Amino acid sequence: MATKKATAKKTGPVVAVEVESKPAKKAVVKKDVKSTAEPALVAPTRQEIELLAYHLWIQRGKEHSGDVQDWLEAEHHLKKR
Repeated sequence: MATKKATAKKTGPVVAVEVESKPAKKAVVKKDVKSTAEPALVAPTRQEIELLAYHLWIQRGKEHSGDVQDWLEAEHHLKKR
């Protein structure tokens, strides 16, 4: 009775699995790994960034000339979530 040996090779979004039932014969089976992969991160929307930047501006005391910094900080914070 032959032993079965399986090896996996990553090839991007699909994993190729080689199954060896006999030493001279190899079969390649491809499985979709999207269902087992981590969920894709969703980029923050413009509205989410605007709202957080607005709150950061209020926290800073509504000072002028910090809008770009508030925007970048809000964007950075939301991308880390």
